[in-house]
Amino acid sequence: MAVTSVGDLFMGGYRSDSALVMRVDPLGHPVWSRTFRSTNAQREIVNQLTITPDGYLIGSGDSYGGSPAMYRSVLYFKFDLDGNAQWIRSSDDPRPAFSFALLPRTTEEYVLVDEVYDLTSPTFADPLSHGVNA
Repeated sequence: MAVTSVGDLFMGGYRSDSALVMRVDPLGHPVWSRTFRSTNAQREIVNQLTITPDGYLIGSGDSYGGSPAMYRSVLYFKFDLDGNAQWIRSSDDPRPAFSFALLPRTTEEYVLVDEVYDLTSPTFADPLSHGVNA
């Protein structure tokens, strides 16, 4: 969840198989709602949002599904505060992955914090960070 300077809230989640981002006013009334998909075939879930210093909404999420059901790939995106998508991207790695955050570095550079994991390993994966150019 992220909060604007006027108290509006941005919330993320999913609807059916698509990622969901919603803006509501301080009383809980919807201002706008957007569902979207990347190129992944599984259910996409938004799990992190933040407002950048230059006034955009960025976030990350994951694709979940398949057999066995697991987190399959990472989704990350940028919207303006009126709900218009600037870009939507996803990872292209056959290994399972999970995202933690997309963080602003500059107005055109971001840091994606995620992990790639091995289901056969007895230990947890180490978090990774990647540079993202917009």
